[in-house]
Amino acid sequence: MPASTHDTQPPMPNNAIIGQSGGPTSVINQSLVGVIQAAKQHGHIDTLYGARHGVRGILEGNLVDLSDVPDELAERIAATPSSALGSTRDKPDEEYCRNLFGKLKEKDIKYFFYIGGNDS
Repeated sequence: MPASTHDTQPPMPNNAIIGQSGGPTSVINQSLVGVIQAAKQHGHIDTLYGARHGVRGILEGNLVDLSDVPDELAERIAATPSSALGSTRDKPDEEYCRNLFGKLKEKDIKYFFYIGGNDS
């Protein structure tokens, strides 16, 4: 019996993206490292992207692969106050969000983590 088309298609990747927004605080990098460590620990995320300067970085394609951040570097990032990925204070409107969702779809993003304050 011939294989169905469902059997020949590769599985969709489980990609995730993380960004930072708002004012840098002592906890913003610790949260970033927490997501990186959890992604490694659970192993179901294929690629973890970091968005440079929050949602603006997603729109501009300014992404870094955080999948293999060494533990020593992660510890230094967690101990450093600021926003390692860079922050933004962009206020997305409906069109901005449509474009953003299109970019997430292009990268097969299934999980979106966004670290920031009330205005994020």
